Amino acid sequence: MGKEDIPNYVLSEYEKAQDSAEHHNSLMWNLIYIGIGLSLFILYIFLKGEIPSQLIRLFLVFGAIVLAYFSFIIHKSNIIKFQKYRICKEIEEKYKGKFNGQHRKIEEDNIISHLALFLIKSTIFYAYIIAIGDTLGYILSVFIIFEVAYFIRYVWNENKQHSG
Repeated sequence: MGKEDIPNYVLSEYEKAQDSAEHHNSLMWNLIYIGIGLSLFILYIFLKGEIPSQLIRLFLVFGAIVLAYFSFIIHKSNIIKFQKYRICKEIEEKYKGKFNGQHRKIEEDNIISHLALFLIKSTIFYAYIIAIGDTLGYILSVFIIFEVAYFIRYVWNENKQHSG
């Protein structure tokens, strides 16, 4: 009794879910590297002060928008990744003994990694707000409020999911 006893459509679903999860994991990490790298580069240019103030202001606003957009995509990719891994886990549970159970061993998304990423993004975003200053900087601070609200909602849902 081996994998040949598992229907082809189940094996296909398992393979597609795993491929999709790996794709979204790669996408998420690439965007983290690009977003944080770009943000730090823009802040470095600002601190160096060799570019005219109007142009640097444009760079700062652009960087803040890119950081906010990448944060949204990273969040969505992470959700999709764990949905796909969950499909793999369910198939492994249903067909125990026919898979090595690699996805059953994966811990669900943990709050510590989300907190660390949240702190990094927020710190960079605060630097943007301080650098931009005036009304535009304060308008961009709304992003931080949304990030805090998301993080609280995420922690709340995680606790609800694991306790119930």
